[in-house]
Amino acid sequence: PNAPWDAIEARAKYLESTFRQTFEQHASKDSPGAQEKSKSRDPSQTPSRVNFCEELCDIAASQLPDLWRLGQLYFTGELRGPHDPKPGDFKRMVLTAIEKFCVYLRLAILIAADQRALRQTSGLSWPIGSASATHQFLPWIPQCLRYTRIAYASLISLDLPSEALDIIQKLIDEVRLFCFSIIFKRATDRCKKLGTHETWELGVEEYPGATLLPAALEALLIETLDEVQTVCMQPEAREGNLLEPQSDGQREVTQRLQEFLSAFSGVIEELAFHSHDEETPTHNVSQLLGFPNAQQPDSVAGSGGGVGLGSGTAAVTWEQRMLCCLANYAYCNKSFFQHLGEIFVRYGYPLPTLAIETARYTVNQLFTNLLEEYVEHKGDPLVGTIEPSMYLGRFQWDHEMEIGQLRPYAHECCDNLVGVYSEIYSISPALLRPILESIVQTISEELARLMSCVQRFSFTGAIQAHVDIRLLRDALEGYVNETAKNYFMEALEAINPPLNGEQKRKADEILERVKRNMRLQLLCFGVKEP
Repeated sequence: PNAPWDAIEARAKYLESTFRQTFEQHASKDSPGAQEKSKSRDPSQTPSRVNFCEELCDIAASQLPDLWRLGQLYFTGELRGPHDPKPGDFKRMVLTAIEKFCVYLRLAILIAADQRALRQTSGLSWPIGSASATHQFLPWIPQCLRYTRIAYASLISLDLPSEALDIIQKLIDEVRLFCFSIIFKRATDRCKKLGTHETWELGVEEYPGATLLPAALEALLIETLDEVQTVCMQPEAREGNLLEPQSDGQREVTQRLQEFLSAFSGVIEELAFHSHDEETPTHNVSQLLGFPNAQQPDSVAGSGGGVGLGSGTAAVTWEQRMLCCLANYAYCNKSFFQHLGEIFVRYGYPLPTLAIETARYTVNQLFTNLLEEYVEHKGDPLVGTIEPSMYLGRFQWDHEMEIGQLRPYAHECCDNLVGVYSEIYSISPALLRPILESIVQTISEELARLMSCVQRFSFTGAIQAHVDIRLLRDALEGYVNETAKNYFMEALEAINPPLNGEQKRKADEILERVKRNMRLQLLCFGVKEP
């Protein structure tokens, strides 16, 4: 008999059975029966999984070195016996012990991993507790990583074969990535609540109209990257770089950032549409049928560091909030999301291009949807007033009429557009073009429809219609797209019979005079790129 070798084998078996007993003892505390008994468990108590990791790592850190040293002594001859086992047998024994150690830790820590595969290979499983118990465990995972790293450090110093250390390194890198994902998911949950902090304060120099909400997101991202840096991303002794190209780590970073940015886009959407349900939007449209609507948007007054909407306690109107949300979307798409990507680079990550481009595509879609909503909300009432105002007082285009100025409906149309213009301009001038272009297109379409419905124009009626349409077309020239241009053309061509030379001269002369009288309004639309 080879007593020294038997002692080594017994030592290895004892180590494995200690691992197993420790596992069963702690896992049983999470079994459904045990959980029933301890319904009143204090949530601040350390979860069983954490106590298990600590104890298992202690056992590995104290007993594996002893086993290794015994083996070294045996093979350097001090304990050799006659029927010698080979060093390979001992190496297998150590590898098996380390593999078991890692399997047990995987079962306890990696609750998001493929537990079925683990169960099939090990024949073991940690009882699936309640959702709340699992949730309580998540914040403790960095602590479990720390225990594992401490045990790993004590084994690195032993001069073990590298394949033995590789087994633990692989586990540690998986746990590090899991930590990263948990911390980021928690940040995403916090991101979803950012809407409650929206103060509608305009604080973005490079994009007027954007609020301080993106800055709150940036602060949350920096806090999160700081945390993952401290907890898991910084490799310690003999650990891998989680950010190799095409690695699981890179895929994880992309996916988590994508979820984070997508949650933020959802926050803006919620702010835009949720606030819509809470109040009846006001239509700042003057109608000749009643009194002009004197309700002007609140002035945008300064408050504190940034510019706040409304002054003092004045409520922020639904329209103003929509404009801020549109500006936030545009700002995210234009530069803010790219800026967040650069923060990742500062922390040593590769630029997460895929996540940024996906998020930009999303905000672009949401911008378009919200823009349509705003245009419909502002444009429909405005366009809806044209026909009733045009035919007010039983007006007919085929009657002779006094000419020399603009018809009231065209004046009104201009005034209403000036109202929309000033509301947008006071918050985010960059939104003027996309919004006004859409509204002007609807106006031109309505004019083309109304003119094509007129059977016949009188001599003076034809001149008047010509002046009205040309004035609107020329005034809004900066916001007339190809489609609108064609509609204005259609409206002019619908004047029937067409103008003769005398009518044309008369129309030109009136148009010049009207433009001189309306200099101020026209100046407003003439600002090229506000």
